[in-house]
Amino acid sequence: MEVADMTRRTTGEKTILLAIAGAVLCAQVLSFAYFSVAASHNPAAAMYPVLAGDSQDYVLLADNMLAHHVFSDSPDLAPSRERSPGYPILILVSKVLTNSLLPIILLQIVLGCLAAVLTYLIARAFVSPALSIAAALLYGLDPIVIFSNTTILTDGICSSLLICAVYLGVFQSRLRGPLVWAAVALILSVATLIRPIIEVLVILAPLALLWREKAAGAFPRPRTLVGMFGAYILVCAFILMPWMLRNERVFHSFEIAHIGVEDILAYDVGGMLDWRQLQAEGRPMAAILIPRHINDPMFAPSNALIQTELARETPPGGDPENSDGAVVKHFILGDPFGYAYFHLINTVPFFLGGSVNAYIQAIHQIRDNSGFYAPTMLGALDAFTRLRSGAGVDTNDVLLLALVAIETIFWLIICALCAVSLFVRRFEVYTLVAIIGYLAVATGALAIARYRIPAEPYLLILAACGWTELLKFARKRFPGWRPLL
Repeated sequence: MEVADMTRRTTGEKTILLAIAGAVLCAQVLSFAYFSVAASHNPAAAMYPVLAGDSQDYVLLADNMLAHHVFSDSPDLAPSRERSPGYPILILVSKVLTNSLLPIILLQIVLGCLAAVLTYLIARAFVSPALSIAAALLYGLDPIVIFSNTTILTDGICSSLLICAVYLGVFQSRLRGPLVWAAVALILSVATLIRPIIEVLVILAPLALLWREKAAGAFPRPRTLVGMFGAYILVCAFILMPWMLRNERVFHSFEIAHIGVEDILAYDVGGMLDWRQLQAEGRPMAAILIPRHINDPMFAPSNALIQTELARETPPGGDPENSDGAVVKHFILGDPFGYAYFHLINTVPFFLGGSVNAYIQAIHQIRDNSGFYAPTMLGALDAFTRLRSGAGVDTNDVLLLALVAIETIFWLIICALCAVSLFVRRFEVYTLVAIIGYLAVATGALAIARYRIPAEPYLLILAACGWTELLKFARKRFPGWRPLL
């Protein structure tokens, strides 16, 4: 494997790294400044960088910890289990030390610059400097990545931490042994407390680390192997176990956060039931559109069915939320193929969702206090319907459709090139593919462009790898051809 250590960079490559970090830094600072000014001119908007929705929930959790010493986001201060405590704790520390959220934004901006640099370094293990620069800048300058890094949201910081763990554990060669395993465990555990979707990667990471040791041709001795696993497990337990024990004590559930099960029940299982309901009524709707209508009153029968099953599964005096998993299992096993189809078809927006449109929507929310939670896909369909009706051409409709078409084509090309990269028989490629696949499947029916952020660096790196493979094939067929990249 080509080594990608920063300590072995030439002067020219160090200049490239500084240029990448500088470009990403400037874009993030400018975006933060723009949204800060826009929010200041809109009295109805939340105080930026706090947004309506998840962002406000994180701040409320931090405020209640500070004022009432309880992890709660409810008016009666009942303990909360839906979210993990990592991000609210960051907000709490920031407020205690500075009475401001600016330190969190600065941390996310710095980590965002680092993530772009590491994207370049990882890509250099596969492709040319030019393609590596392209991958790094496409990620670091992606509008929705910039927005997440400069707002009270967990997607950007989680992505940055994940790519630090991937680089440290798989793509650098200077550090080896238990120290690296402990560092990867630390980063992934902290990322899990910030965004619980990472918890499965905490379990799978040792397999990738072992695979990396084997691929390097220096498989550790048994004693060293025990030390590696011991260091990894101890660090993970030290960080994650206290919170899991708290949830066991308070809610009788040994978990990091309950929001994942809740989302599966509401959006995946609930959406599948809605989809089947419409089919039974003779008015079918495409499965991919169902989650975009999930709160429609016509789906009340499906919600009632879930509540009935939940009441049946909950023991007398028990917590209904502890039965969510059993209800999910019941409905999935009742129609496993239907569920698999519904779930997988709804991962399409994860891969093809538009970052530019999501950024524009954020502008409308903060500047104009409009467009909250308006699905881009439905907006595009409505715009297309209006244009087809012949009622007249609306410039906004044309612009929306053009942006959707351009971004969809772009991400289709990226995904196609990722598929080509599978012909590169290297464990690093398969590791990145596994990360992308897990994040896509775990996101499920609630997929939007923002939820793709943690997978984007690997999608772009593998796309560059696939492009390189296509060029190699072309050069074999046409020996005289000399492409630029």
